[in-house]
Amino acid sequence: MHSSFWRIVIGIVVFLFGAAIVYRAITADWEKVALLTVFLVGSVAFLWIGKRLPMSIRAFVVVAALGNAIGYTWDLYQRFAPFDKIIHGYTLFALTAPISLWARRRLFEGMGKHPFWAIITMTSYGIALGALWEVAEWAYDLFEPLNVIKGKTDTITDIIVDTLGAVCAAFLILYFLKDDREK
Repeated sequence: MHSSFWRIVIGIVVFLFGAAIVYRAITADWEKVALLTVFLVGSVAFLWIGKRLPMSIRAFVVVAALGNAIGYTWDLYQRFAPFDKIIHGYTLFALTAPISLWARRRLFEGMGKHPFWAIITMTSYGIALGALWEVAEWAYDLFEPLNVIKGKTDTITDIIVDTLGAVCAAFLILYFLKDDREK
């Protein structure tokens, strides 16, 4: 898809962030206003830092940020059971992609024409991010009694879904990198 489509997606996401912030401000839920603002500022910072990344990859990340922010501020993790797994897989897909692209020069040095090792390396980035995500959920539970972590099975299935998202991102990035190497 053309970058203009992805620019529209990013514009819609930023608008939805703004609308959610205004709504939570009207209801005087300042903690949720702060959380939404942190996700919005992080998204805008990523868009600026990642300006050399493909527009689609940038859109994937800001959509993941919106999904996570809305999930926390509207308690979708508790209200809609599959939300946790969906957002885990998608977020790790979205985060593995830019990290893999940023690391692409080193990733392919010495690998020649062996995409297997590139996929393993990119997937490893995503699995590591998933593990860090689980630590962040644990830390969040210490301060905010939302019971984000629901036991060992929840943690393990989150990591499995994170891994699937990372594998999907690895194949997508391999496609992007293949285009770069053929030029």
